[in-house]
Formats: sequence, C-alpha cells, structure tokens
Amino acid sequence: MLQPGVRRTAWLVLLLPACASDPDVIAARQLPAAIQGDAAAVVAANNQFACDLYAKAAAGTSTNAVFSPFSISTALAMLDAGAAGQTDSQLRDALHFTLPPAQLEAAYGALLPPL
Repeated sequence: MLQPGVRRTAWLVLLLPACASDPDVIAARQLPAAIQGDAAAVVAANNQFACDLYAKAAAGTSTNAVFSPFSISTALAMLDAGAAGQTDSQLRDALHFTLPPAQLEAAYGALLPPL
C-alpha cells in the first residue's frame, strides 16, 4: 500500500496536466513581458513557502491536509505591505520575498484574477 504522501503526490501529478492542457486557460493567463520576471519571482517564493508550510503542517501526522499556499501567502503579503521593521523582515523571510515592495505588489496584481 502506498504511504499517504505518495498517494497525494500521485493525485497531484494526475491533476496538473489536466489543468495545464487547456489552451484557453493558458492563453488567458499570459502576462505582459515587463512583469513576467517579477511574477516568476513571486511564483518561486510561493512554491518555497508552500513546501515550508506543508513540511510544518505534515510533521508528525499521518492525516491529510488541504490548504491553499497561494491564498495564505497572498493574505500575508497584504499584511507585509503594512508592516515595518522586524515584522516586515520576518514576514519577507518566511514568505521568501526578494522583490522590493512596489514590484512585489505589481507582480501579485498580475497573478491574481480580476474580481
């Protein structure tokens, strides 16, 4: 029998190609060239944050966990926008942010769907 972590990974691998293969979805999410590098930095930071968060959430438990790392990091990015000093530094370290605040805000804006 597969361990729980292996089974979840298998489902994720099965679902990702289905999401990425729709040309309408891919075409709809094309970002302007000027923001692509900053958006890639946000995505990389979010991926690292997701791995860190999952490692903490899964430590010592065999139960399944469902959460949205992008939603969590987006909420914390809004908190970071108003933070200063040590709080700002700690948030940026935990979220793996490397972009200056103005570029970070623009990149998140490009990645988030309009309401």
